[in-house]
Amino acid sequence: MTRTSVPAINPPPLTPSPELRWLLLRAFGPIDTPWSHRALNDQTTADAAVRLDVAARIGSRMTRDDVLSEAGPETATVLTEARDEAALQVACLRRLLDEVGHVASGLGLRVLVLKGMAYQLNRSLDPGARPTGDLDLLAPAERAHELFDALVELGFRQATLHGTDYHLPVLVHPHGMVLEIHTGIGYLRASDGASLDLAAVLAAGRIQTKPGLPEGCLLPDEDLLMAHLLGHFLGQHRQWPMAYPLCRMLLDCADLAWPAERWRAFWQNGYPYIAQVVDRADIVAVGRLVDGLAGGADVAAILCADDRASRMLRHAVFGALDPLYRGRLVSDVMVATTGARGRLSGLMAYAAGRMWRPRAELEARFGSGGGAAAHAWRRFRGIFAPAWTVARVGIPWLGKVIRSRFRRLARVIRG
Repeated sequence: MTRTSVPAINPPPLTPSPELRWLLLRAFGPIDTPWSHRALNDQTTADAAVRLDVAARIGSRMTRDDVLSEAGPETATVLTEARDEAALQVACLRRLLDEVGHVASGLGLRVLVLKGMAYQLNRSLDPGARPTGDLDLLAPAERAHELFDALVELGFRQATLHGTDYHLPVLVHPHGMVLEIHTGIGYLRASDGASLDLAAVLAAGRIQTKPGLPEGCLLPDEDLLMAHLLGHFLGQHRQWPMAYPLCRMLLDCADLAWPAERWRAFWQNGYPYIAQVVDRADIVAVGRLVDGLAGGADVAAILCADDRASRMLRHAVFGALDPLYRGRLVSDVMVATTGARGRLSGLMAYAAGRMWRPRAELEARFGSGGGAAAHAWRRFRGIFAPAWTVARVGIPWLGKVIRSRFRRLARVIRG
């Protein structure tokens, strides 16, 4: 999806609860800032911490006793467990990186570490500060399948039937760790408009050396790390907060935050890779937002303002906590892809356009062979998947419209 086709975000106004203010302050702000507001609802705070995906970060920044005194035992337990789970994830994925790097080196290949593990290695974060669900590696496009096949021979299991435009099918280690081998960096483009691959990264010299990297492994420099993070955040997942937590990405931006003079180098060295899909003004807004949060700015003042940075934060909050808002985001994308004028007509057009797909496309997605019965099953799956997506989005929206109409009618009747 190009930048021009992404619907503008327009979250509703938000008056933050004490629980939300505490979570954002403790995730982003100076940790020594005192909390002098009224008592928090322990269960509400714990639930919101998980849904916003800030539990591990706060758990790694605060002692259990401090959380107990400010929030309560349920929150303290949730944050501690999230921190410990994140630390275990990082330890397992670091072991996986060592193993894959050794295999790649044996094939005469080098791989570039991407996303979560790259952020971890770049700034040496506390291992429990950030959940990391899988390991993403960029391999040479022309030899990525060699690495893939070698890992399968070692016992890795192919977990998905197909890959995407920029990565091979997902692999799972015998001990359960998940690996994605990329052939290009999604949403990043080289100067010729092609997807940025490892050869282009090496040719541009966009790598850095760090002590302790496994053999065969490389790390992007900070300009490329920031470009990938912003492309992933603002280009790929901005409209899909249910697929990737936006507050986690804001925390990643805060971890990579630079002084003003450092951004000048990024506009020259990093931004050109994402200029086709990310608006420069959105990046400026994110930078201003994380600087304000990290500096201890009043969370309520940020959320209640009406500038681009404030809308970005409200968007991340509503995207995590409000299912109706998430549904509206998805339906906005569906309507934008059809060019329809109305939401209902757009949803119907989206479903109709995807429910009856060519046979070759169904076989590419769900596999081929098996005769007429197998094809009928593939046809059913091809129809059911988009219908279910539209229903999940459309039914809550339709319910909200009906309730609004009944409330309006009741006001008219009461006079």
